[in-house]
Order: sequence, then C-alpha cells, then structure tokens
Amino acid sequence: MIENATFYIPDPTVFGTKLFDRFPEINSAQPFSTEEVATGMLLETTWGEIKFNVMPPEQMGPHLNSFANFIHQHCPVKSDDMYMRGRLTHVRWVLGCNIKHEPHQQQTVGQFLLRFNDQLNGTLFFDNTVWDWNGKPMVGRYAERPT
Repeated sequence: MIENATFYIPDPTVFGTKLFDRFPEINSAQPFSTEEVATGMLLETTWGEIKFNVMPPEQMGPHLNSFANFIHQHCPVKSDDMYMRGRLTHVRWVLGCNIKHEPHQQQTVGQFLLRFNDQLNGTLFFDNTVWDWNGKPMVGRYAERPT
C-alpha cells in the first residue's frame, strides 16, 4: 500500500490553491505549522488524505546527495542517470508525504501522485521507484531494464 512518497520540486511557487483547483478529488487544503513556521499542508481528498511535510533547508543538501547516489547506483541507463541527477540540482523544495487511504484505492492514489507530479514538473519517489515529471519510471521497481 502506498503510505509514503516524496516530491522533489524545482519551483515551490506552483504549490498552492491554483494547483489544488486542478484536481477535483481535492476537497480541502489546510496548511499547518509549528512555532509559527509553515511546515506543511494537509490535503483531504475523495479517497483519503495526504500530509505534505516541507523538508527543512538544512536537511535538503544531505538528503539530495543521498538520493543522487541512490539514483546513480540503481539507474539502469547511463543517460537517464545523468539526466535525473541533473534534475536534482534544480530542486528547491522537498516534500515528504504521509498518505492515508483504503487498500482498494492503491491505483487511484498512484495515479493521483503521478498527475500531481506532472503539474509540479517534479521528480517523485514512491513504490520503490523514481518517477520523472511525465510519469515515466526512471529508477527502481517499474523502470525499464536495458536489453
């Protein structure tokens, strides 16, 4: 079951109500904070909820380096490896997600995440797979293997 995902976003200004309005399955969006610092957003959807947590800036560098190393070690196509690691150099925001839904909604949740990522022009990690902005699996479980 998809319970976690991470979005790597090059332009955080696109994350907001104009984006949420493009998704009829989003019923509400509520920001949350700790100590008066905005730390995330809770989206209530027709199938469940997603809690987006903004990674603190001081954690992003080490996290992106580890993620780039993961891609380098597991990407089956050298040109895709270089492309995906290059995309990470443009990331300005990392959103970790906790997802709640019923098990029978697994496919709906996966499709939502991919469509959401497309609108963010981001990189997405879920289900042991790194997905490009266009929904193509680049690394991991669903990535094509060279023949």
